[in-house]
Amino acid sequence: MAPALLAANGAPVKVVLGYVSTARVLLALEQGEIDGTFTVGSALAARSDLAAKMVTLVQTAPTRPGVPLLRDVVRASQQPVVDLVQAPDSIGLPLIGPAGMPAEVTAILRQALLAMAADKDYQVEAERVDLPVGQPIEGSRIAQMIAALAANATLEVIAEFNRLAGAK
Repeated sequence: MAPALLAANGAPVKVVLGYVSTARVLLALEQGEIDGTFTVGSALAARSDLAAKMVTLVQTAPTRPGVPLLRDVVRASQQPVVDLVQAPDSIGLPLIGPAGMPAEVTAILRQALLAMAADKDYQVEAERVDLPVGQPIEGSRIAQMIAALAANATLEVIAEFNRLAGAK
């Protein structure tokens, strides 16, 4: 989606669809089949040889000084689409329960997950097996973030998202 947004805003980017996994994309890069990719930084962590040959053109979070943010290089009218595209990066991988789960059970699970993420033994083990530790987001905050996304996902925004995604 990010390359499609860049192309829609005049960047000289040709979006190539059909790669079914990061491994296939990395193989295509290695073989010169494609010139670049838009991915999370950790996707290239095991392939420092490829990462060393690449130049970061745009980023979704301000982690690299001097590299523009995706949000800053697309039209203002497309900012709600950028919000949808970047939602997985900002929300992460939420653990969700079934609809109608009692509030007290939800609260217990939310507290337990935050306690687990703060546990030093958990953090050491996660780093040992190359899992990102990051900063957990409290469940009620994730719910607020999703509600805000839904409120801004007008029919026009959804149509533009689908057009960029190549939906038929």
